[in-house]
Amino acid sequence: MDSQAYEAVLQAQIDDLKKQLLDSRKANKVLGRQLSGMSKAKKPARTKPNKRSAKGYLRAIIADTHGSFMDKAAWAACMGDLKTLDVKEVVLLGDHVDCSGFLAAHQGRSYTDDADYSYATDIKAANTWLDELQSVCPNAKYFMCQGNHEARLEKWVAENSLAHSLDRQMLMEALDPEYRLDLKGRGIKYFRRGEYNDTCEERGVIKLGKCHFVHEVAGGQNAARTSLAKFGASVVFGHTHRADCSYIRTPGTGTIMSANPGCLTGLNPKWMHGRGNTSQWTHGYALQHVRPDGRFMHTNVQIIEGRSMLIPLK
Repeated sequence: MDSQAYEAVLQAQIDDLKKQLLDSRKANKVLGRQLSGMSKAKKPARTKPNKRSAKGYLRAIIADTHGSFMDKAAWAACMGDLKTLDVKEVVLLGDHVDCSGFLAAHQGRSYTDDADYSYATDIKAANTWLDELQSVCPNAKYFMCQGNHEARLEKWVAENSLAHSLDRQMLMEALDPEYRLDLKGRGIKYFRRGEYNDTCEERGVIKLGKCHFVHEVAGGQNAARTSLAKFGASVVFGHTHRADCSYIRTPGTGTIMSANPGCLTGLNPKWMHGRGNTSQWTHGYALQHVRPDGRFMHTNVQIIEGRSMLIPLK
């Protein structure tokens, strides 16, 4: 190949390389514009935090301490939690004095040391833990339901006193837990089972905001679910000594709940062993975070082997 022909081939190769380079530059410009457009794309909006309404408050709920039969470790765990919290309301659901012994004629004695029980000791124990509770929650408002055990005393007075109301009142003031625990002096509002009150149209029921409180509604394994059907409204109850909770939503009522916080009494009563079985009771109490409009979030706090399962925030 002569030099002229060689130069022509070389020039053709150069022209082809120039064309490839030009095409590559055009492709790079297009890719650059695409990448630039991607970098300028709007980022997803951040989720905005919920607007907080006016500050609410904390409500503590305690059920079934049973006076001198209280479980001291469970009580200490409950008090340990409440010391760290700013509780504004305390609801006591009843059976805070056991009223056993001569006041419980319907309850047979199965063990010789059952005779060690004293109503005087029972009252002393209840006064002691009320002193501690009020020292731990000094700024709280207090409400107490009359439980079926406290009602034993009222029934005994009605059956064993003269008919005159003055005689009955004298016996009540001498023996009844309302007076022996000085509930009025303590500032604890007491709700008897047979009386109407200014919070609710039902006898013996307390209504605070959007929630009702009563000692007993139903028993059995599904007490919370049964209580929802009976009340048709949110309700917290005691009596069964077993932590329980149920929620339901209907078009008419919206979301309502029913709960039992558990108990703070001993879990193995002797009278139950006399029946050949053991209890399924659970230790615990409840907390409610209450909004200014009365709505609330309910939490059952378990106490297991004397230790609270509440997780501290700090």
